[in-house]
Amino acid sequence: MNKRANFYLFSSIILVMALTQGVAQAQLARVDRAFLKEASGATLFQQEASRLATIHAGKQNVRVYANGVLKRHAAAELGPLARARGVTAPHMAAAHRNTLNELVRAKGSGFDNLYIQKVALGAQRDEAAMLERAGPGLQDPAIKQWVQAMLPPLREQIAAATHLGARAAALPETKLLKKAVGTSPSPRHERQDRPTAAAASS
Repeated sequence: MNKRANFYLFSSIILVMALTQGVAQAQLARVDRAFLKEASGATLFQQEASRLATIHAGKQNVRVYANGVLKRHAAAELGPLARARGVTAPHMAAAHRNTLNELVRAKGSGFDNLYIQKVALGAQRDEAAMLERAGPGLQDPAIKQWVQAMLPPLREQIAAATHLGARAAALPETKLLKKAVGTSPSPRHERQDRPTAAAASS
């Protein structure tokens, strides 16, 4: 086979490969593509926020929880599945970018409360609702399998975040109650300590 024939054969193979990839991407249902974009953006946000939490969280249990979020996403990584279907650039929602900026500026208990409310609870509840809503309508079997694999551990983490959030919310109230009890006498005691008019005149 001469050089020209080799060139044409090689060019044909490249063209067929490109066309095959293009057809595969074109055949991806619109609902599947939209889901991959939304899920990829949500995953990126949770990963970035949780990485910040493993470093900047004030409480150890928040850092441990954030590490669990990272492990969940690593165990069922969405990136390769999305890239194989032509969805290569996750788009993070503006609200999520704003939350990341808030987390960067937050410290201590303020960081912990913000992470729990907007990531551990808010973002993960949104993720669960997205998966449950999209699941029945997805066309790609691999994407449907990914959704089914993600939901059980996600629900467990939401339950754990609810407990974590309740503990964080209860602590300031407990301290405030103790302070009030220790420093402010009750009106009944004030009335007992105040001398009566009869006692003053005697």
